Amino acid sequence: MNLQEWTSNDALWNGPRESLKSTAARLRCNVSLTSDAAAILNLISPSLLLTLPGQSSPLVAPYNVSSTLLLPALAVSRAVKVPQEIELIAAATSASLRAHAVVQQHAAPGDSEGEIAALFRFSNEDCGLPFQA
Repeated sequence: MNLQEWTSNDALWNGPRESLKSTAARLRCNVSLTSDAAAILNLISPSLLLTLPGQSSPLVAPYNVSSTLLLPALAVSRAVKVPQEIELIAAATSASLRAHAVVQQHAAPGDSEGEIAALFRFSNEDCGLPFQA
């Protein structure tokens, strides 16, 4: 594809954007906007607030804050995999291999990046994995 043939569709998603609330509902997780953080912290009144190192927010000033405990805990949780995580990793790897093979078989000169990405997403969804990392 020549540079002159590129359009914004080759680089940017122009489709509908899912709202934060509908994304949270689909992923079955609780999401709060940062504008709600003060009210939530006030409601739950945590005895200790774990934050990542770096710039602090005035929202956490009234609370007992540790910026040193969370990072090591995250590192350990990422390093040690339970059998269920290993199964998920294997399933994701298998689906990704299949999706890449489908793209290699069906992509043709002149296809846009968006078309190829859609084919990749479709193949993942066909394997029961609708979300990409």
